[in-house]
Amino acid sequence: MKFPAIISAIFLPLFFSCAAFAQLKKSFYDMEIPAGMEDSATFNEQNGESRIYVRGRIFTYTYTLKRNGAMYHYAVVQDERALLDSSYKYVDWMYVPIDSVFNNDKIYPVNKVELTVFDREPDFNGNPGLTRIKYEYYNDEKRIFLGDGKSAIESDKMIMLTPPGSHGFVFTTFNPIPIIKFPLNNGMSWKQYTSFTDIYCDRAKIKFESADGLFHVNQEYRVTGELNINTRIGIIVCKKIEAVAKTSLGDTFATFYFNEQWGFVKTEYRNIDGSELVFQLVAVKDRQ
Repeated sequence: MKFPAIISAIFLPLFFSCAAFAQLKKSFYDMEIPAGMEDSATFNEQNGESRIYVRGRIFTYTYTLKRNGAMYHYAVVQDERALLDSSYKYVDWMYVPIDSVFNNDKIYPVNKVELTVFDREPDFNGNPGLTRIKYEYYNDEKRIFLGDGKSAIESDKMIMLTPPGSHGFVFTTFNPIPIIKFPLNNGMSWKQYTSFTDIYCDRAKIKFESADGLFHVNQEYRVTGELNINTRIGIIVCKKIEAVAKTSLGDTFATFYFNEQWGFVKTEYRNIDGSELVFQLVAVKDRQ
């Protein structure tokens, strides 16, 4: 398998289609889950063994977002047209101060992200390839709008997890992707190359210049130590991996805290706009 070719493809729309709904919904909390993204969609026998991203497993993450010294949430902004047309073209996002109280029923601050693992697809040679995953966004235990269909790779040589990428989380596109190459010995380093189109600049609301609409990302990673990370599921021993992503738009940075049982336990990003985004694993649940 040629992993770089697969990884370059993760920034394109994957797996799931979003058909228009037949009737008007009242709010983004009422949106139906598109076909192929239901929790019961496809949990038949997995092609190949996974240790972390096992079919049916659900990972829940909270996050913090710091911008210009203040704390924020990303929020989904409802456009009435999106209640009839489930495509993302009618959905906006905004920064919301974390201590704000809203009476506006068209603004949906996101306070947690849930990752559900689907089945692993075989590659062209019949070997285990991409694992289908989805992200969903929640507020007050309610699902907001629609989820993201994404992918992961898990093998004895590497693990790659596509991060959430909708709404304000689109900034992860510009950051080093969560990728681990084994063995994770202190001082070990590796490089990764990806690319993305200028549509992500539009979605992130940042200015850009590109002759061909394509941006190239050169990423460098290094294992810098081992730490105990205190989480809601206990103290987890993690390898610390520091990474930088270089593009013509500027540099971004990430620190990954990785455990071979629970995957990416914590991720710290410094985004292209200077904001700081931190994901923290708070729960893992296997499908019964």
